[in-house]
This record gives sequence, structure tokens and C-alpha cells, in this order.
Amino acid sequence: NELCKLVERVSEIDYKSKTQSIISVCDRGTDDEQLNCPRGVTVDHNTGNIYVVDRSNNCVKVFDNTAKYVFQFGYKVGEGKMSYPVGIVICQNTVLVSQYSSHCILVYQ
Repeated sequence: NELCKLVERVSEIDYKSKTQSIISVCDRGTDDEQLNCPRGVTVDHNTGNIYVVDRSNNCVKVFDNTAKYVFQFGYKVGEGKMSYPVGIVICQNTVLVSQYSSHCILVYQ
């Protein structure tokens, strides 16, 4: 399965059966389970977890494959600071996050 972002929802597409089911990740807001301006999404194919870049909350939120909140990383202040993150990719257990306002890419291992 490949997971694709549709506005503020995540759509799970099963290419074998050509069916599509919508998984609603969360409501808009600042709580752990909520998103505020999601801008990028990727899937960790080792765990099945969904990583969502949350631009306005300045972090990456991680959900399991049933859309249950797992954890988050990156914050507006302190170590791991993010400033308007917009893109994400996972490559060989390394998470790369692009930021709009600082024009840089953060690397998490």
C-alpha cells in the first residue's frame, strides 16, 4: 500500500483491488492528535507509520497505519527547532525535513 495526502486527510490506496479508503488523521488544532497546516507526508515502510509535516505547529507528527497518534518531534524553540517545515522524506532510517523560512534541510537519525 502507498499512502497519499489529500488536503487534511490521508488516503490509503490499494492498487491490487483498485479500491480507496479514506483515513481521517485528525482535526485542526495544536493538541498532539491534531494538525494545523499539514504540508508533507511520507510513510516509513519498515514500521508503516505515517509522518506528517505540520507547518503551523512547527513539528513532524507520527501516526500509526490506523491513524492513531504515536509521537512527534521538532518544536518551535530549543533543540530540534523547526521553522515552517514543508517537506519530508525517509531514506535508510534517516528523516529529512525541509523548512520554508530558514531555507535548510534538517536531518534526524
